[in-house]
Amino acid sequence: MVEISDKYTRIMELVSSINLATTRISGGRIVFFREISIDIEFNTFEGCFKDMINWLYALYFEVSKPNLDYMVDKIRANHIALSDQAMETKKLIHAIRTVRSHNLDLSKSDDRNKRNYCEEWFKAKIGRSTPVDEGSWRICLSALLDQVLSFLGGIEQGIAISEGNDEFDVALSDWIKKVERSYLPHDFEVVLASVLKNFGIDIFLDTNKIAKREFQVWAKQLDSLQDGFDFHTEASRIVTKFVQKEGYCPVDQKDLIDIGCTPGFHLKEILQQVCAEFYRQPRHKDALLNWVRQSRLVR
Repeated sequence: MVEISDKYTRIMELVSSINLATTRISGGRIVFFREISIDIEFNTFEGCFKDMINWLYALYFEVSKPNLDYMVDKIRANHIALSDQAMETKKLIHAIRTVRSHNLDLSKSDDRNKRNYCEEWFKAKIGRSTPVDEGSWRICLSALLDQVLSFLGGIEQGIAISEGNDEFDVALSDWIKKVERSYLPHDFEVVLASVLKNFGIDIFLDTNKIAKREFQVWAKQLDSLQDGFDFHTEASRIVTKFVQKEGYCPVDQKDLIDIGCTPGFHLKEILQQVCAEFYRQPRHKDALLNWVRQSRLVR
């Protein structure tokens, strides 16, 4: 396990070096890799392989957007010598994670292709389609980390070559623009949760589902803005407008009946008044129901 731990340490050192380089050349506007919260246990090779796949998935797909794809283009443009395996590490990680963590539908060609791709990779390393003991898991884990090290070394080299290019300032400006206009549904989910909390309606809505559903619409509104805007400020404005349009309210008809309102057509009118008051002055349910009582809307 010492060999594996050492390779992981070297990966972390490369990640740190790449972050320092991109932060320096961009004046702090680009951090190549954001933090990863996933823990890796170095107890068994099989367990470590599974943890490492999840950690590497975060590294390649979640915390490096859009920097990774941008630098892969630079690696190809500058003809940096990397093995085909190193360049396909992202594809491999995605395939292994899918095959080993999801229920495959083998009637679909995409699922079959992922399974076959994984099996061919394992066969190339250990002579069989899947590891069966700690020895085979160790070989596969070590080979996987070698591919990652090679790839990250290419990223580091690509940054150094790009910095020495005569047109670096133009390329850097383009890179920064890509970073500052790169959003994920999760980014909007964080803003939505904050807006709903301010409105006092953060306990009964599925922020993840709403953010995924509305992501394309919200992102398109940001794309119409001039460069240099503050994401949180503008996203909050867009999300707040959405919440108000949807008419979410912490009080419903049952709440009004519970405090003494009699059922009937007038209940809808009272609820409309309550919602209007809520958006005039957002507050939590208890405070809003107190307002209903004080306003003598209960009848």
